[in-house]
Amino acid sequence: QGIRVRVIPGISSAVAAPAAAGIPLTARGYATNVSIVSAHLAGSRLNADWLPLLQLQNHTTVVLMGLSFASEIAEKALLRGAPPDMPVAIVSNATLASQKVIVTSLDNLSDKSRQGVRPAVLVFGDVVQLNSILPQYFIDQDKG
Repeated sequence: QGIRVRVIPGISSAVAAPAAAGIPLTARGYATNVSIVSAHLAGSRLNADWLPLLQLQNHTTVVLMGLSFASEIAEKALLRGAPPDMPVAIVSNATLASQKVIVTSLDNLSDKSRQGVRPAVLVFGDVVQLNSILPQYFIDQDKG
């Protein structure tokens, strides 16, 4: 059709959002494994197949499209035995000047999720604690 295109490689929000929030996916002493999952099934239903991952030690779970299901995720995860004090981050508008990072625990996720905005990535695991000591990054749209 004569339309010129340009392919620009990108980085998935599953990796970019935690990094921008100062949360490494793996870190010695915190997590040696990472899983990336989608919270959505067809018909806007929760994909709960991944919830057992929240019981693993030394593991990070990154959840895409999960903010609208945050309350249900927390409820089901706690019923399945996930630790209530598990650190959780909600990273909204990752890498933008409007980036917002909410750090909470699994047992408070339902309440805190109301403060999040979409698009958002949820990060579960001990690596979330590193957010308080590692730098956060975002793009200042005024400076480029």
